[in-house]
Amino acid sequence: MTKFQSNQNTGFRRIVAQIRRWVLELSAPQDVDIERFLESLDNPETRIRRNNVRTAYKATFHWLFDPSVVSFSNWLGTGVEHAQPFYWIQGKPGSGKSTLMKFAMNDPRMFRLLGGEPDLPWTLVSFFFHDRGLSIQKSLTGMLQELIYCILMKSPQLATAAGPVYRDIAKAQNTKSPTWELETLTVVMHEILGQRETRIRLMIMLDALDEHEGDNDQLIRLLQDWTERVDGHWVKLKICLASRSWPEFSHQFGHHPNFAIHQHTENDIRIYTESRVIPSAEGVQQLLHEENMTSLIRQITTKAQGVFIWVRLVADEISKSMRDGTPFQTLLAKVAESPEELQELYDHTLHRIRRAYGDETYVQFQMMLCSVRPIPIGTLIRATGFCLQEHGHRLNFERPDNFERPDSPESMSFEHELRWLTSRSGGLLEPYAIQMADYDDHDRDEWAVQFIHQTAKEYIQSPRASRVMSRMAPLVGEKSGHYFLALSSKSKYAWVAPIKRDMMYYAKYVECLSETQYLIERQWLFRLVNRTTQDPRIERSIRGPCDMSWWLKTQGRQHGQPFFEVLESYYYRPAPGARILELAIAIAGNLITMVHTMVSTQTPMPVTSKALRDVSMEIACLLQIAIGAPDMVPPHLQNRPAMVKTLLSLGYPSSLLTIPWSAPSPSGNKVIAQNLTKDRRPVEEEIDNEASLSKYSPLDFLMLSLGEVKLSDETRLSIMKALLRAGVAPSWSTESLGTGTTLLSHCVQFETAGFVRALLEHGADVNDCDELGWCPVDYALLRHDRLISAVIDEYRTDRLEPDYVPYIYEGLDEIEFDNCLMPGICTAVAFASPHLAILSARSKRRRQSFFGRGVTDFDTAGANAGAYRKDRRVRYTDLSEGSIKANDTVTNASRSESSDDGSQRSATP
Repeated sequence: MTKFQSNQNTGFRRIVAQIRRWVLELSAPQDVDIERFLESLDNPETRIRRNNVRTAYKATFHWLFDPSVVSFSNWLGTGVEHAQPFYWIQGKPGSGKSTLMKFAMNDPRMFRLLGGEPDLPWTLVSFFFHDRGLSIQKSLTGMLQELIYCILMKSPQLATAAGPVYRDIAKAQNTKSPTWELETLTVVMHEILGQRETRIRLMIMLDALDEHEGDNDQLIRLLQDWTERVDGHWVKLKICLASRSWPEFSHQFGHHPNFAIHQHTENDIRIYTESRVIPSAEGVQQLLHEENMTSLIRQITTKAQGVFIWVRLVADEISKSMRDGTPFQTLLAKVAESPEELQELYDHTLHRIRRAYGDETYVQFQMMLCSVRPIPIGTLIRATGFCLQEHGHRLNFERPDNFERPDSPESMSFEHELRWLTSRSGGLLEPYAIQMADYDDHDRDEWAVQFIHQTAKEYIQSPRASRVMSRMAPLVGEKSGHYFLALSSKSKYAWVAPIKRDMMYYAKYVECLSETQYLIERQWLFRLVNRTTQDPRIERSIRGPCDMSWWLKTQGRQHGQPFFEVLESYYYRPAPGARILELAIAIAGNLITMVHTMVSTQTPMPVTSKALRDVSMEIACLLQIAIGAPDMVPPHLQNRPAMVKTLLSLGYPSSLLTIPWSAPSPSGNKVIAQNLTKDRRPVEEEIDNEASLSKYSPLDFLMLSLGEVKLSDETRLSIMKALLRAGVAPSWSTESLGTGTTLLSHCVQFETAGFVRALLEHGADVNDCDELGWCPVDYALLRHDRLISAVIDEYRTDRLEPDYVPYIYEGLDEIEFDNCLMPGICTAVAFASPHLAILSARSKRRRQSFFGRGVTDFDTAGANAGAYRKDRRVRYTDLSEGSIKANDTVTNASRSESSDDGSQRSATP
């Protein structure tokens, strides 16, 4: 703070001019970089399902726009239903809801019926949930991201309303392509719907609500909130929904205009059946008779009961029988024997798969259920073969190495792959076109595999199907898809790239399913890390393009470079570097069982402080990896405290001082230093002292947040307690890390009461002063935190405030100083702590000497403080000068008070 003699002072005028410029800059309108805004929202994966939905057959679904059949056209136009915000298309599984939604979107009649003003057309946006796809294809985050992107693409003027949100998160993440989260996207959508500067007519079509992965009630509340934010003039909104008739959807949308699709598709089913059956009848004389064909199609249509997927399965089987020359009466019998219920039909389909294919069928279905990203058809076939080879299976192909080397002359053609897929899945899996990144991260067109319908996936997940498939697969039955995906990641060839990217994710699930021993028996991690040659001139051809080095580079691009760059450096070193890498990867992946097995089977422990120093000081100690390595497993399975406790229980040194991987070089390294500014917050400080870089203990690493993830308070506290119980001193490993403040004072200022109590329970000095002369209790009262103040009081602190003015308060007059410190006294009284209240008043008396004033009326100060809680035993007269001198010691009896009913109540929460 600086004082000037007058407002005409040159320095004063310069400062005022600069402040005026800042104000003008902040108040001036800031243009939004709409191109970067849209790029950050654009994600082609959110449109995959909509693009892959089959186009309706010619002459089907036209009844949708006939008002005598359904009320959809009335809802679009000027009918009675027009005022309703929602329209719900419900129906049985597999009844064609997605195809109908895509048909409606592309039909020009919808826009004609919507009408509107010539200069204000309707903006149509859509999202198709897809349970068989990636997480973003079935989440609210993916839905909002796609809808907002399409709205801004078609109405870029709305970026003015949503732009400030984009600017804020771009600034917060220090990038023009920020990562969007559900909360932020919700705010953007609210800004678009709540703005009153640009008129917009918005039509939203949402398909397959039942395939949403999450809380459907949350989805419903979100849609309701949208309709409540629009005013009908500036923003008009219509939402068309499609889903199964689940109770939550029926309850919410049942009173809105709706229809059941399967009640109106008999004619469409007949047309669809003809399109799949008639081409197969060419050349079959007995089927060329019109009566025979009509009878066959009628029987299929009747039994389908409006379910297109049922027709597809039965029609495909009939078509195959036709090509095989099956007599007409036998075809009719096949249709008659086909179960009407879809689940029973899937049972029937699974039993028709040849027993010789049982193991392959089981492995591919399990991998399809557990994969987190699409699997190309070639990858699925080779991964299946690789897993069976690992279990000693004799493959059904001439050359077993076809699975391992996709570039071999005997590699299968796409037609061969398609026949393999159909024969092993019974037609329940199908290929679809998609763009995917190859092992070099170049996008290319692929044929990925998916279940033919959501109902097929649900059937394969059922215990009923699992029992059938386990009996079919005597060699590998009962093992999970996560195990097969993790096992196949041992391969080093290019085909494994889509699986290997997520191998730690699969390995963690394997551990949760108690299958880790299977991976250990097959030396899974050892095979991944081990190199067969040290010669860089030939190792590429031996290792393969998707070896461990490739995986580390891929993870580095995805999660952040420093940590994985350090790990990669160990890949090219001899033992113990390879052993350290193997252990470090298991720790980073939170594979607790695997780490315990790797360490407990070797004595002494393979990685000690000496071993680390012998190899390099670049890598942080293994405890630091357990604490701060990037997340590579599902958040709900991540258990960092358990990994820390495992390492400590195995004898790993708890206070090993090493350089964190976040330090790229000894010079100019940025670390978080708790240097207190005037707003009492930590700031980044350049530290050029090379010696200081080698003095980070795991506790320092934890409390300074030097890792690459933001841990919850619960997780950090659990790790802190584990380290303290292992004998770690409750302080910084070196005084320079605290830059003047103690670890206890740091926790009092910035952490919760649990951290403070943990340090005090393990020997931290409650009266330890920092360089300013301040004790933890001073910071506790200034922070006004009841729980922390009670913990400090419980450990009987005996002093408050320094005997000189701290530099952060220089320049304040007496009134400003009192206003800053008086809440401490009030807090102590309000918390029923006579001990702290009297100490606070005593310190206030001392502080008055800072300003060269006499002692003021403590009765007045005490009255102001006591007014906070009049029912407390501490009276303001207790804070008078005489009472202070007479109460230097406060008995434990004053730490509790009597309640109205006479019971004792402790002041400590």
